[in-house]
Amino acid sequence: MKLNNILTIFIILIIFCIFFGNINNSYASAEWKQYYSVQVKAYPQNEFEKALNLYNELKNKNYLVYYYKTKIDGDWWIRMRLGCFLNKTEAYNFGQLIKDEQDLEFIVTEGNVLVDQYKNQFKVITTPSGIWLQSGSNVAELYSFSPNLYNAGILRETRALVSPLGEDIVFLYDHKIIKCNIITKERDILVSEINKELIGSSPQWSPDGRYIAYMDCYEWEMRTNLWIIKSDGSGDTCIVDMKSSEHDQV
Repeated sequence: MKLNNILTIFIILIIFCIFFGNINNSYASAEWKQYYSVQVKAYPQNEFEKALNLYNELKNKNYLVYYYKTKIDGDWWIRMRLGCFLNKTEAYNFGQLIKDEQDLEFIVTEGNVLVDQYKNQFKVITTPSGIWLQSGSNVAELYSFSPNLYNAGILRETRALVSPLGEDIVFLYDHKIIKCNIITKERDILVSEINKELIGSSPQWSPDGRYIAYMDCYEWEMRTNLWIIKSDGSGDTCIVDMKSSEHDQV
């Protein structure tokens, strides 16, 4: 193996530890936990408009609500779920409240959500149909993927992460790396698919919040480059180039 290749791998490992290993990352918790939601409806795909109407109705009533498409016995269905809870008891109690207030039957189920918690102040919750901010019992949608049923967020790729100062989130959606302010909801597209293949890029904040690292075309058995961009969208720089012909010789 060439010396240049060894140095490249060493650099990649260091950057992975800094950006993707969450070392000493005290501002947010990226632990994988099982959360629970309550499911209130399931519609066949050809009744998507009905599902969307219920989704908007519940969202307008300030419920954390989301939907996603799943295949059951060969047919596509749209499941409608509410809430994000750490245990089944909390979810069940919330379900009883929904039943009383909205006259909707429910079941408690594992939540199809990903959560990033900022200190003990708030949570940012990524669902298949949108990204939500939860502070205590208050919830607000930061970014909606609706009504695009077919391009709803793929959770492991789309997960929103909070900046170290708790002011912004960054996430990958629709082949774009997007930054969104938590207070104003102002959005900036930092990187788009116009000049890069952004598949599974998994953007990450630097510990000081000044930079965002991401990979282009991060897929199994495919070469990828590692990039760093300033949080304001400037200075997009390739740090590790794994696509150059130099790395084809091992």
